[in-house]
Order: sequence, then C-alpha cells, then structure tokens
Amino acid sequence: TRPADKATVKALFKPEGTAGVTISGKVTSFGTGTTTVELLDENGNDADFTPCTGTETEFTYTFTNVPAGDYIIRVMKANHVTRDYKVSVE
Repeated sequence: TRPADKATVKALFKPEGTAGVTISGKVTSFGTGTTTVELLDENGNDADFTPCTGTETEFTYTFTNVPAGDYIIRVMKANHVTRDYKVSVE
C-alpha cells in the first residue's frame, strides 16, 4: 500500500428547516482513482445516505436532511489509508 494521502475534510453545517441539516465539505487527495465519502452512524453502520464519489484530486461532497445525532464521515480510496471523522448534528 501507498503512504496515506494528505486528506482534508471540512464539515459545514447549514440548517435546512426541520428535516435536518446539510453536511458538506471538500476532500483533497493525490493520485488517480475514485475517492468515496460515506456518512455512517456513530457505530460505523450504514446510515441510509448515498455515498459521494469523485475522481478529481479535489471534490465536494454533500449529505442533505441529516437528522440530529452522532455520525462518522468515512473517506476511502483504493491503496490509501481510510480516514474516519466524527461529527455531531444538534
């Protein structure tokens, strides 16, 4: 495996009425291939959000109508280290 990419993930929270919030941010990586960003529940299980994918070295991801709770944003790319980032929506 290759050494870890330098990945930058920033979560921005924007209210979207009473249905939940939008979590969005930018992933920066190097090399070719597809990067996948997943929103998981606090235990690392599927939270019923469609994963975001991008093949660019920088791409923006967005998850909408996220209800209150604790989540994990997981960033994955083949032959790279998987990164988890904990976020709370209140």
